[in-house]
Amino acid sequence: MSGLRPDDSEWKTRRRLIEPKLRAAGWRMVKYDSTYPFGKGRSIAIEEFPTENGLADHALCADGRILGAVEAEKLTLGP
Repeated sequence: MSGLRPDDSEWKTRRRLIEPKLRAAGWRMVKYDSTYPFGKGRSIAIEEFPTENGLADHALCADGRILGAVEAEKLTLGP
């Protein structure tokens, strides 16, 4: 489990478990920047993406469209 313990923080879950899988699947990590051109041909995972309900850990964007969001939690919280 990538060295994670059940009581590790959401941040560690994100960095050690989720982000490597997103990268392996071809998503490029970028920090949120309101001026970033989310144009065609890019598959990016936007970190700390603002939504109406707060920040999403990652917003998956392809061809300039948000396709979904990925949220990380402590392992003890479960899905």
